[in-house]
Amino acid sequence: MKHPKNDMFWYCYSEDVLKYLRDEKKIIYITKAKHEVTNKVFAMFFKDEVKTALDELKALKQN
Repeated sequence: MKHPKNDMFWYCYSEDVLKYLRDEKKIIYITKAKHEVTNKVFAMFFKDEVKTALDELKALKQN
């Protein structure tokens, strides 16, 4: 069963995207951790805080 509050978080596994959000957009992640199964490092953000920045990044990559 999916946890009802999981929909409010966005998980970032890309170091480039993390740097963009943190350095360019000054958005602070909630926590940074290592996935226990894949051992990949990820950062967790609130979805509503990163939505606009991710849309802007997507538009930049398309040009």
